[in-house]
Amino acid sequence: MTEQEKDLMQPLFVRGGYYDCPKDPEGIRMGPMVGYAGLGANGLQKVGDKYFDYSTIEGTVHNEAFAAVIAKAVFKELNPESVVVYGMPMGGIYLAGEVARWLRFYTEAEAAFMEKKVTALATESIREQSILSFGRYAPKPGQKILLCDDVFNNGTTTGLAIDMFEEAGAEVIGILCAINRSWPSITAYERKGDKPAVAIIAGVTLPTEQWEQSDPKVASDLKRFPLVKKPKMARKELQKIMADLMYGQVT
Repeated sequence: MTEQEKDLMQPLFVRGGYYDCPKDPEGIRMGPMVGYAGLGANGLQKVGDKYFDYSTIEGTVHNEAFAAVIAKAVFKELNPESVVVYGMPMGGIYLAGEVARWLRFYTEAEAAFMEKKVTALATESIREQSILSFGRYAPKPGQKILLCDDVFNNGTTTGLAIDMFEEAGAEVIGILCAINRSWPSITAYERKGDKPAVAIIAGVTLPTEQWEQSDPKVASDLKRFPLVKKPKMARKELQKIMADLMYGQVT
């Protein structure tokens, strides 16, 4: 990470918004892995060593710091004459508003957000099912759009959003995020067919490897330590594990 990226990430460390599975000097895992939203070919959650919970800072001055860095990069790389920054539900809403505010120092900018329309309630074994919706903020034909989210990974939902804006006659010119954790790391979202790629602009770029649960690199560790399927709900426990094993503290 650059010094600027370290400064941006520090509040997440302090507020418990970051987990990195502890390892011994030989790289052997000493704690649990976490589950991600993406599913593998077997229908099970993909897993990894790191977890970023941007919600720990999204309502704070630290969110403004991320937004300022992103807005400056947007102006430098895209230099739009007029743009609408759309927050992706729910993690990108706070950030989109701040990015738009900072962008007004450089250009004409508005803030809006997409919404989720629930199609099936969650059960004990299945996550809530939903689809994207424009809700109260429908785009206008010809508008230039910046999609904004807290953490970017594979871009599946982002791709669906891009298609929706195109169908409405608007153009998505960039994807913004606080943290780009895509693996392998990408700086542009490639689209199907001959459609042009969309630039990804991040406050921090931290490529984060993920595996299917059957992968030999992780299968034995998943037997030793129960997978944390919902890391957002286990934030305090994960922070204690890091403190105890990595720093010799009890929190």
